[in-house]
Amino acid sequence: MINKTIDTKPTESARNSNFEALRIVSMLLIVAHHFAVHSNFDLNAPLGFNTALLQLLILGGKVGVNCFVLTSGYFLVTDRKLSLCKIAKLWFKALLYSVVIFALFCLTGQCDFSLDKLVDAFTPLLTNQWWFLTAYALLFLLHPFVNAALRNLSKRSYLALLCVFFALFCLLPTVMNYTDNSTPVNLLWFLILYAVGGYVKLHGLPTKLKCLHWSLLAIGAYALTYVISIVTVALGYGVFYLQMYDIRMFAVSALMFAAVATAAPRSSRAVNLIASATFGVYLLHDNMQYVRYWLWQTLLAGRNFQYSSWLIVYALGSVAGVYALCTIIDLLYELSVGTLLKKAENTTWGRKINNIFTINIG
Repeated sequence: MINKTIDTKPTESARNSNFEALRIVSMLLIVAHHFAVHSNFDLNAPLGFNTALLQLLILGGKVGVNCFVLTSGYFLVTDRKLSLCKIAKLWFKALLYSVVIFALFCLTGQCDFSLDKLVDAFTPLLTNQWWFLTAYALLFLLHPFVNAALRNLSKRSYLALLCVFFALFCLLPTVMNYTDNSTPVNLLWFLILYAVGGYVKLHGLPTKLKCLHWSLLAIGAYALTYVISIVTVALGYGVFYLQMYDIRMFAVSALMFAAVATAAPRSSRAVNLIASATFGVYLLHDNMQYVRYWLWQTLLAGRNFQYSSWLIVYALGSVAGVYALCTIIDLLYELSVGTLLKKAENTTWGRKINNIFTINIG
């Protein structure tokens, strides 16, 4: 979801592949989550190995989303410019994928053509075809203004602000079992995650723990959350589904992010290349209007394996296959359309347009 399209990373020579690997793992968790929640499984089935497996897959999705936004805050908090051209590139890729997906589904008889559907295909941000894309685009519009405010806070004031955010928008909703997936709520939570990532970039972590310690804490938090979910299912309360602002999801995400932030930097061209397609993987496999139902319920039909001993193999194969295919498609997009856009940006007119639509903030 967050990749070179929106330029949230340092230059190629300075890119830390630890964060790129986190993007890959996060997107795999998201795809696995979608396999579990969109394949029409009976999530209220009695507890067994397959039910426990599906519960494990479900938990990772919101962790992946949180990690993406934390990483954005880490890399973007020092940005002093609002580039409307970068937002336009983000919008253009989503627009192209949306229109092509709609055209393919019409041509193959998967949906009927109508003017309303065509308009929806040409307005993916307004029609919320990808909820993450809509919330993230709004975050990207706001980020330089947020940066100006965060940079003016002392370390102590910044930490106090995060504590207030945590109490009001993480701890309290968890205790009250609050549920709201609207765009304003998603944007508010993204802003909070962004601020957390920015704090780590500007002031470092508040303790001297090393990567191994953070990793063990992350594994422990994930395991504890999973055990709680299994107990919940065993007691007959059904699927254990947590919001991304639930304290348990935030804890796992923050600990994973801290582990990556404290790891020794390394560089891998292969990891960086695969990670560059994460945004495309999201767009291609989770189009809400057409792809989501067709992919998980018609093409892969994971529900047929709910009571099969082969479910774990089928789940892992489906997730890996979807991720690999979407990565290849997006890399081909960057090799063709992306290359043409870069050439246009580097022309005299391209640079002039970029300068016109770039605003210095603070």
